[in-house]
Amino acid sequence: MNDGAKAFVPAFEPLLSNVYEGETLSVFGVDAKYLLVMKLNGSRLSDRHDILLLMDLTGIVERDDLLNLVESAYPNCQINVRVQYVIDEAVNNYRSR
Repeated sequence: MNDGAKAFVPAFEPLLSNVYEGETLSVFGVDAKYLLVMKLNGSRLSDRHDILLLMDLTGIVERDDLLNLVESAYPNCQINVRVQYVIDEAVNNYRSR
């Protein structure tokens, strides 16, 4: 994980899957729910498309469920207004597809 993403690491442990296994290298990936909450918390413009794809993969598509996910992942932080805006936008875009 790059240094820029470390600030967005959720409080819960990800489900890991083995993406590649070589003789001297193992590569693991995190689950879609973990990626979704990180992308929501980051709320970058470049993540908007990924958020919709991750909503599809996780089945988490309702505003309250997305807010609860962010709250559970970052329990000691108030949800940023930008994150709330991105969630509202994502739900609207998801429904209008």
